[in-house]
Amino acid sequence: MLIALLCLTSRPARADDWLGADKALHFGYSAAFGAAATTTIPLVGGPGPDWRSFALGAGIGLLPGIAKETWDLTGRGDPSWKDLAWDAGGALVGAGIVWAVQALTTPAHAH
Repeated sequence: MLIALLCLTSRPARADDWLGADKALHFGYSAAFGAAATTTIPLVGGPGPDWRSFALGAGIGLLPGIAKETWDLTGRGDPSWKDLAWDAGGALVGAGIVWAVQALTTPAHAH
């Protein structure tokens, strides 16, 4: 997986299209951050899924993408609303998958 990521990130940048190779990276990283945040939040707030854990996990999942695009806005890269859209989609999917698994695996009395 690491080799695949290195190959994708070492490819020359093309025009900012919706399906560019970098979009999968934006989606994947944001999904991983969103899933990790959603997994961690119930440990603090109690067992079981909660819409707040989903919302906070998705928000935290989006933070690296926002930081990266802000960095790009300073002239150190190419800022892209398309990248940010893929970040948002990834954060929502990552948080949503974890939230759904929690909802399916938590006993009803723990909600």
